This record gives sequence, structure tokens and C-alpha cells, in this order.
Amino acid sequence: MLEGLSVMIHSFAIRFADFLVNEDAVKNENRDEYVYRFEILVEKAIVYLVFFQLAIGLKLFAATVFFLLFFMTLRGWTGGFHASTYFRCFVGTIGIYLVCVIVLIPYFKEHQVYLLFLLVIASIFVFFLHQLIILICKPKENITCRLQ
Repeated sequence: MLEGLSVMIHSFAIRFADFLVNEDAVKNENRDEYVYRFEILVEKAIVYLVFFQLAIGLKLFAATVFFLLFFMTLRGWTGGFHASTYFRCFVGTIGIYLVCVIVLIPYFKEHQVYLLFLLVIASIFVFFLHQLIILICKPKENITCRLQ
């Protein structure tokens, strides 16, 4: 179902970009970029609509807002995981959302000591990872560091 939706979004994005080119709103050499950006915009809108429909249906609006603030910010900041198709990305994102708001958030509400312990462990891990990156990437006479 979503594969067909992805094709439909892509063809609509092409028609929209062609319309912008024909109206001289954008240059023809930027057409592909506008197709891509419009596809992303529509796909994100669909995901957010599904999130908010689930939030209302599950009566978990606050947990959904919390999830969106942190997960989507983290995903945008790190680049996220890139699934091979829109359908897989959609299912993965919704799956992570459901696990977080139905399982993890209620669990950590009841077991705040475990959450605090987990956050301390994660902070220590991030600190040491950051220090390792600094050691590896220590500036050496105008040599740029590239972790590969």
C-alpha cells in the first residue's frame, strides 16, 4: 500500500516541480532538487499525521509530543538510519514510536531509578566516546581528521 503511495507522491512531486519550472518560479537545472524536497516534505507530513492520529487514538498526546521532540531531533541531528524504501522507513519509525510510548515511557515512569541509572551510563559512554574522538582527531599541523 505505501509503495503505491510513494510512487504517487513521486509523480505528484514531478508534476509540481514541472509546474514551478513552467511558471519560471525555479530554474530547470534545480528541478530534481525540488522534486526530492517536495517528496520529503509530503512523506514527513504523512508520518506526523499518523503520529498524531495514533496519539489521539491511544490517548498518549503528551508522550507523542515528548517522543517527537527528542526522537525526530536526534534523527535529524545524526542523520538517522536510511531504510531502502519509504515503506520500511515508515514502518520502522512507527514501530519505534509505539515501543517508546507504549512500553518504555510507562516503564520508566514507574521505575525512575532505572532511568536515572541508564542516563548516567549513557552519559559516561558518550563522554568517553567524545574523548576518544578528540584523541583520534587531535589537530596535527593543518591535517583534517576524517573518521572512516
